[in-house]
Amino acid sequence: MLDMVLKPAMELATGLFWPLCQEIDKSPPELIGDQIKVHPSERKLLEECGTGGWIGDDIPFEWGGQQLPQMIGMGTRFIFCAANYSAAAYPGLTTGAARLILNFGKEDLKKTYLPNMLSGKWQGTMALTEPEAGSSLADITTMAEPTDQGYYKLRGQKIFYLEKVQETIREAEKFVEIVFFFVYELPKIQGLASRLMHSDGLTVEITPELFSD
Repeated sequence: MLDMVLKPAMELATGLFWPLCQEIDKSPPELIGDQIKVHPSERKLLEECGTGGWIGDDIPFEWGGQQLPQMIGMGTRFIFCAANYSAAAYPGLTTGAARLILNFGKEDLKKTYLPNMLSGKWQGTMALTEPEAGSSLADITTMAEPTDQGYYKLRGQKIFYLEKVQETIREAEKFVEIVFFFVYELPKIQGLASRLMHSDGLTVEITPELFSD
């Protein structure tokens, strides 16, 4: 079963992702007027990942996923990232955002977003808008404190771009931004930082055994 999944993943990576690697890197996203323009091939890449079931490879059947073990899902994403990291970020972040909505979203959010995201029609992302941090997760100073009323209190500088959007999108963005960082990213950063800070050698000398957990 593992070979049956990884083989077509390799074929997609070598046939579509890899040939576009240099071209996409040479044409980064641009802000044109009030829109962000990305390389035109990204649309086809996202559609292929949706049609092939790669975006929802480890999402349950009932929500349109393939329900594969996460180990296999991580393997396919590793293959796509190795072939073309810039392109693989689009379906990869969509997978992460879809999983957050699946785990923490209300039923109407799941029914609205998951089918469109897993098919590649809609995209998900991780939007970091802290002015002091940019995309550097380790520099974020904003804190989120849960309340007993089902929402979070934010402390610090936070910019939300929420003009002309529906209430469901506001709720979804809260899940994607806050939960993604505090549930998935922060524990990984803490573990990695601990290993690096307590190691006597250089980073290049750290043995793989330190990361075995």
